[in-house]
Parts: sequence; C-alpha cells; structure tokens
Amino acid sequence: MKLCSKNSVSSLTACITVLLAACTSNPPSSAAFMNTYDTKRWSGDVHFKHIAGDVLDSKVEDRNGTTIYEEEDANTGGGAVWFHYGYFSTGLALDFPSLTFIGQTGFVSPYLGVQLWVAPLQWKGDTGKSDIGMGVSLIEQYPVFKDWKIGITEHASQNVYRHSEQECCTFADISAIKYYELGAGAYASFRRRYSIEFQYGNELNSADNRFYLIASALFGQ
Repeated sequence: MKLCSKNSVSSLTACITVLLAACTSNPPSSAAFMNTYDTKRWSGDVHFKHIAGDVLDSKVEDRNGTTIYEEEDANTGGGAVWFHYGYFSTGLALDFPSLTFIGQTGFVSPYLGVQLWVAPLQWKGDTGKSDIGMGVSLIEQYPVFKDWKIGITEHASQNVYRHSEQECCTFADISAIKYYELGAGAYASFRRRYSIEFQYGNELNSADNRFYLIASALFGQ
C-alpha cells in the first residue's frame, strides 16, 4: 500500500509514524500462556499469528482529497519473556510489524487458567482518539496422551486497529480505534512446548467475524 509521495522526507517520517506508533492488538495465545505452568522461574516464547475473515484493510478518498486508511495487521510474529511462580505467570510480549507491547498475567494450572492481557502503548492522535487493547480469557485444559494436551478457550476483549488520514504528503490524524469482541477457540499442545491454536471472534454490534491461527514455541523450560 502506497502511503507516501516520492522524495519527501516529511512523508517518509509520517509513514514510519503510522507503521510503528499506531498499533493493532487482539487476543494473544492462550496455549503459550498455559505452557508456562511448571516451568523454570524464567522462560520465553516465539509466536506467529494469522488473521482471516473480516480483517480491516481499507483505503477511501473523500471529497476533500483526504485518504482514510483503516488497517489491522493480518500477519504478526513476535516473542515474549515469562516469569512464573507457583500458580501465576506474568509475561511481556513484543509483536511485529507494528511493535505492539502486550502485557499478560493470570492464574495457570494443569487444568484451568485465567489470562488477562493489556496492550497499553497505543497512539494518541491530536484528536484524542486513543484506546488500549485489553481482554480476559478463560481456559480449560485436558491431557489426552502422555505428551499431548488440548485446551478450550473463551475470551472477551477490546481490540484496537489503526486509523490514519492522509492529506497530500502528511498524516493529519493517526489514532487507535477500538471494537469489542467475544470469542472461543481450541488448541493442541505438545510436551508443553509447541502449540497450534485456533480462535474465533465475533465483533459486537457488527456482522464482522475474525478467525485467528496462532503457532507458538516455548523455550527455557
């Protein structure tokens, strides 16, 4: 998608601002969270996410020549650092390409989990349109074989996507816009290290549906 005019330093600066400051956020992996149970005090993970369905990726030009973009990151990857003690785990993740920081914490056990998350570093534009991503997931986990576990998840979240308005060579408004989502999912975990997860989310007060596929790997057990 072309956001900037050629040979314009101001346009390039604005583009970098849009890509890095105006983040998108949605529920992180519940399987990765549950895999931290009974690990060493410190561990980490790498994860990759793909979103399908009604994913925002629009470009509209209004009568005044202003181009309006509304975008979600359909493909993201990143890593997280986890601190685990007893039945509680706390982690901080960094997702690319939007450089979204996601804090996670909650109760974790062999069979049940409660995961809270927040993405506080969202852009605040001049218009004051600023929101954070946050949510809660309830997780039930069942052992099926020696090295395999399956899980069922339910989540409620306030997700965020990127909104920007471009007038000629500069961005007049860059902001984070929220929407509410209810969803459910399932995952399979191998040796509490590798997992594949599917999540479904329905945007409230809308017909939009999103489908999340997440792969993760834990290290430092």
